Amino acid sequence: MRKPRSAQARLTHKPPRIAAARTRAQAEPIRRAVTASATELLRALAPDESIPKVLERIGRSADVSRVVVFRNSPAANGGVAAELCYEWDAARVRPRKAGASSPQQMPLWDPEELIPLLTKGEPIRLVARQVRKPLRAMMQSAGVKSALLVPIFVDTKWWGHICFDDCRRERQWTAAEADTLRTLAEMIGAAIARARDLQHLADASRVVENSPVILFRIAAQSPYPLLYLSQNVSRFGYRAAELMASPCRYLDLFHPDDAPAMSADIRRIVNGDVPDVTQERRLRRADGRYAWVEARARLLTGPQHEAEIEGILIDIDLRWVNGVMAFLAAANFVVSAIHTVLLFGG
Repeated sequence: MRKPRSAQARLTHKPPRIAAARTRAQAEPIRRAVTASATELLRALAPDESIPKVLERIGRSADVSRVVVFRNSPAANGGVAAELCYEWDAARVRPRKAGASSPQQMPLWDPEELIPLLTKGEPIRLVARQVRKPLRAMMQSAGVKSALLVPIFVDTKWWGHICFDDCRRERQWTAAEADTLRTLAEMIGAAIARARDLQHLADASRVVENSPVILFRIAAQSPYPLLYLSQNVSRFGYRAAELMASPCRYLDLFHPDDAPAMSADIRRIVNGDVPDVTQERRLRRADGRYAWVEARARLLTGPQHEAEIEGILIDIDLRWVNGVMAFLAAANFVVSAIHTVLLFGG
């Protein structure tokens, strides 16, 4: 009696040996499509712009029925489910999302068998009639006769997978094809990581630009010109580009009584007399009014920053206003008390 194959043997079943020349010829259209997709993924600012186009190009080049990208998501039972992110379908092929119980959530084919293999980073070849019954039923319900699953990693963490469905035949994927499509999965993972990092930078920039903290950098050589100024200097009515156009005139924005002290602080830092400086100064707004700011500056160290000073200006005008209002309120209370004592002879 023939001994049944193990789960891993069934899922990673290798196709019969094929001549090397024929193998390369079969993989060549996919290789060209992957090469073209690299440019698409690198140029796009967001995966939503590039990945759908890439899936169509790869799907047509690989001559498959469907290409789907799934992202891992928490399952109701505490395990891992697959969230359908992107899908391309050939003509007259029913979309995989059409069989989903909800618009986003999809069942991950037989997670007990697939997850351990996907986390290892190797492509998985599936033929519906060769796998065990639960998995076979899932494939047949999606109209899939054979498939190739390739894991996607983002920053070395298993993020999801890309699935190549063939609804027409039991395709025997060659090692060259699988390796080429693994390269595609790596590029998609890199594009997703880059988009996430850009989003984090945008979020951080938005926080900075909406904060009362203005960032600046000046050269540590006379006349100490501005090298950088954050856009949120607009809270004082100025445009960063206009101030950067005259990088040596920023001291003119400070109160005449404060500007000399600001220049002295810069020289003290450059000469090494102090490691950093923190002072409260008055900065002239574009409308001519003065606002109180807390100015902090320090010398940047290291081979790339030997001649630069970085600092921040913190808008503390509200703090001063509140302090003055509190003082006036206290003074008003004292005057009222004195008035009461004099009036009633207490």
